[in-house]
Amino acid sequence: VGAAVAAGCLAAYGTYRLVRYHFFGKWEWVRVGHVSALHIYPIKSCRGTEVEEMDIGLFGPVNDRVFIVVDENGRFITQRQNPEMALIHPSVPSGTSIALSAPGMSPLKVATTGDGAPVDVGIWDDEVIGVDQGAACSKWLSDYMQRPARLIGIPKKGYDRPTSSKWSPQGGLNQASYADGFPMLIANEASLRDLNARMVRKGSPPLPMNRFRPNIVVGGIELVAW
Repeated sequence: VGAAVAAGCLAAYGTYRLVRYHFFGKWEWVRVGHVSALHIYPIKSCRGTEVEEMDIGLFGPVNDRVFIVVDENGRFITQRQNPEMALIHPSVPSGTSIALSAPGMSPLKVATTGDGAPVDVGIWDDEVIGVDQGAACSKWLSDYMQRPARLIGIPKKGYDRPTSSKWSPQGGLNQASYADGFPMLIANEASLRDLNARMVRKGSPPLPMNRFRPNIVVGGIELVAW
C-alpha cells in the first residue's frame, strides 16, 4: 500500500527530493521536476501501453512484464533476437485475460491463468518459474515469429526473483517480475535530449523515448553528471 501511495503521489504532484536545511536541521520535500508519462509492458519485449495512473505491486507496476515469451527450451525471447516483437501489442482488459494483435495476424483474446503446473523459465542468469498460457497463445506467437514460442505468466504462488542487494534498498521493492532485473525503470527527458544531441553530432538519427521502455518518464530535472 505504501508503494502504491508513493507512486500515486509521484504521478499526481511531480518528482521530489528530500533536502535538509543547513541551519535548523529540518527536512523538507522540494519539487524538482514532474512526471510526463507512465507506461506498462504486459509482455516482456512487446509493445507498451501509456497509462494515466499506475498501481504498484510486489513486483513493480501492476501488469508490467508479468508475461514472457520463451522458446522450446524455456529461454526468454526478446527483440534482440526477434525485433518484430516490437509490433506485438498486448493489452490486459481485465486481470483474467490478455489480448494480442500484430500486423498480418488476427487478434487473439484468451483467458489467462496463474494456476497450473510450473514450468522453468530462464532470464539471463536467473532461473524462475511460470505458468504456460496455453496452446492458442503458443500457436499465435509461433506463427507470427516463425519459430517455436510459448507465452508464460507469473504464477499466483511460488514465484521468487529477488533483485540484487547491491542496488536494492532495504525495505523497498526487492522483487522483479520478468523484467531484465529490477521492478521499475525511470527515464529522464533531459538524458534523452543529451544522448540525441550526441548522436546527431555523429550523424546518427535521434531516438524516441520508447526505445528505452521506461515505466516512468520524468521531465524538468537537470542532467547530472555521474
